[in-house]
Amino acid sequence: MNSETENTDFNRLTLKALLLSVITELKFNEPIHPNAKNIKKAYKEATQLPKNASNEKVLQALHLTYKENDLEEDFLRIVKKFGAENYLQTSNK
Repeated sequence: MNSETENTDFNRLTLKALLLSVITELKFNEPIHPNAKNIKKAYKEATQLPKNASNEKVLQALHLTYKENDLEEDFLRIVKKFGAENYLQTSNK
């Protein structure tokens, strides 16, 4: 595994942590943990999102990532469980 792969390798746990952090930031304007910003920054770089991409755009990109990895049901379950469906609908417009 080269260093480029290591920097962009997101496992399910990391993606879930990022998803929960984005939902928390959208709902309460606070990250779950200070390190969440580092994870989000790495995810933005890996997915080629702009550095200043909004949480809505990150949520949209996460949805696509989950979908591409046949994990869309998990994504939708988490979004529903934490009452963030309205943010997902907004990000899909």
